Amino acid sequence: STSYINQNLHMFTDLFCLPWMCLLSDVIQAFLDNSRVFTPEYVSNDVARAIDHVHRHVLHDTIASNPETYLNPNPYLASYLTKMRESGKKAFLLTNSPFKFVDAGMRFLLRDHMGSENVKNWPEVFDVVVCNAKKPYFYDTTRSTQSFRRFDTRTGSESWEPVTKLRRGEVYVEGGLEEFTRLTKSEGGRVLYMGDQIYADLVAPQKLAKWKTAAIIKEIDHESQCMRTPEFRESLAACLEIESLIEFGQDVRNTRVQQIVNELKLERNTMRTFLKESINENFGSVFRTSNSRSMFFYNVGRYADIYCSSIKDIIPYPLDHCFYVRRQFFPHEVSLPPPESLIDHAEQLLMRADRS
Repeated sequence: STSYINQNLHMFTDLFCLPWMCLLSDVIQAFLDNSRVFTPEYVSNDVARAIDHVHRHVLHDTIASNPETYLNPNPYLASYLTKMRESGKKAFLLTNSPFKFVDAGMRFLLRDHMGSENVKNWPEVFDVVVCNAKKPYFYDTTRSTQSFRRFDTRTGSESWEPVTKLRRGEVYVEGGLEEFTRLTKSEGGRVLYMGDQIYADLVAPQKLAKWKTAAIIKEIDHESQCMRTPEFRESLAACLEIESLIEFGQDVRNTRVQQIVNELKLERNTMRTFLKESINENFGSVFRTSNSRSMFFYNVGRYADIYCSSIKDIIPYPLDHCFYVRRQFFPHEVSLPPPESLIDHAEQLLMRADRS
């Protein structure tokens, strides 16, 4: 039932979950190896608390003290944000992370841009900066009218008086969606929100704020490089051709042709295995499972209007560029192959029969 799933199952669907899954697996394996009796629920809860503690404290402090080890600066990020502002568009940073952690990261990422004629401090690159936003509760309708608090970057204190205007160069904490919309006068369909976690970043903005959303998926870079190799492209073309031959040949009532079709099925399986292992020898693509989308990619398609590996993929496009969705053909919409295609398939099958 839905209630059982909500109470007992947790979905591991993003990169943040990898250490969580590894630790959970290692702990359980250690208990099994040592014949320890344990309650799975307690182990799961304790591991979750440990991961949360590391993420909120140790992880932030470690990265902030040594950002060059963990962060890869994008040389075009600062200029792109400046270009947006100069063209009349607004950019905002909305994060759950505390200011101390965000400040260390942004100082490093924008270090070459700091102290320039137009930018003295990194918050000036954005029109609005919100830390400790407490997403996804930020979007919750029961608290979306909550006021923002001004954060003093020098003392770390938070204001008591209500914020009536969000000013460029200042930092705010908490707040809610409705208050953000009111103060920025932003319309849902004219806002593009980018995030790298599907459920934490993109679901609520799309469903409740009606914002356009962009998913940042770093795995795209690796998979795209694999798919561009000559071996992959040739194997994919061959696999598609074989599938077409199988589909045509299966209805030909000829013993030899049926034997060839069975051989093609084996060849197809070999091709599919090669294509899968070319991307990842253990799991294949994170976007595909057999002929279907993986659950991860299904949710990307459901909650993201566009997706890319990083902002570098968007930078080459003009700021007024519009991305259009490619038409997807459903099985009942696909027309039959033209007669010449049928003849080609028949000839190929006959040639294979002759060679054998």
